[in-house]
Amino acid sequence: MDAAERWCVLRLHVEDQIPLAVLARETGVSARTLQRWHQLYQVGGVTALDPLARTDKGTPNLSGDGRVHRTAGTYSTTPEYRHLASPCCRRRART
Repeated sequence: MDAAERWCVLRLHVEDQIPLAVLARETGVSARTLQRWHQLYQVGGVTALDPLARTDKGTPNLSGDGRVHRTAGTYSTTPEYRHLASPCCRRRART
C-alpha cells in the first residue's frame, strides 16, 4: 500500500473523526497499524506515509543451519513435538 492508499484510509480518521477501531473493522487494517500511520502523518504529513524500503531486502533471515537448529531446539523442548526433531538435531539443540 503506497502513501496515497494509506491516506485514503487515514483521512477518514483525520478529517471525519471516525475512530481508528471502526476503521480497522471496516478496512481490515489493524488498529495498531492505523495508529502507526497516524503517528507518521502527524510528524511528516502524507509523504511520511510512504512505506520505507527494507534495508535487509535480499538477505535471508536465517542460514539453513540456523533455521534447522532453531526449529529443532524449539521442537525438542516441547514434548508433543519432540518426535519431529531428528536425534542429531536434538543433541545439537541441547548444547
